[in-house]
Amino acid sequence: MFCQIDKQNIKISLNPLDGSKCQEYVSYIESIMKSTAKNLIVIQGYIVSRQDLSYRQKIKQQKLAEIDKLQAIRLNIITNMKTFESNLLQKTIEYFLLRSAPYKAQIQKNYTALTSYTGTITTSLAQYKTLLSRQLETLTQIAKVKTVGELIPLMDTYVYLKSQLA
Repeated sequence: MFCQIDKQNIKISLNPLDGSKCQEYVSYIESIMKSTAKNLIVIQGYIVSRQDLSYRQKIKQQKLAEIDKLQAIRLNIITNMKTFESNLLQKTIEYFLLRSAPYKAQIQKNYTALTSYTGTITTSLAQYKTLLSRQLETLTQIAKVKTVGELIPLMDTYVYLKSQLA
């Protein structure tokens, strides 16, 4: 994912021309936060030793405010990335289900025909019926997916079963 960030907006896209990698922004902000935290520890050491106390207290408050601001920006980027990923996943699933609807209808029709068949079923027909059943189950599971991690193995299964059914 690529981010384009300005003062008020974060634009996330899959197009590399739309900015830098979002994770690079997050990593950069985290590095600034670590550096600021190290400075804060040094400042706290001066405060404990009572060196230029009023000045150090003021700097400490500024550093704490800076860390809070950076954390808010970091969380905003991460939240937008997760929202984008979730929306992309849902749109991908919707598109896939729409495109595979005729195929699913044909699979369902063949499965129903085999299920209603009352004669003797050969081994190859039983295997075909099992493949049909597994493919229908896979399509049903794809419709319920919540993460990309769940989707990928199901898509692998779908492609494998589709090739076996062909």
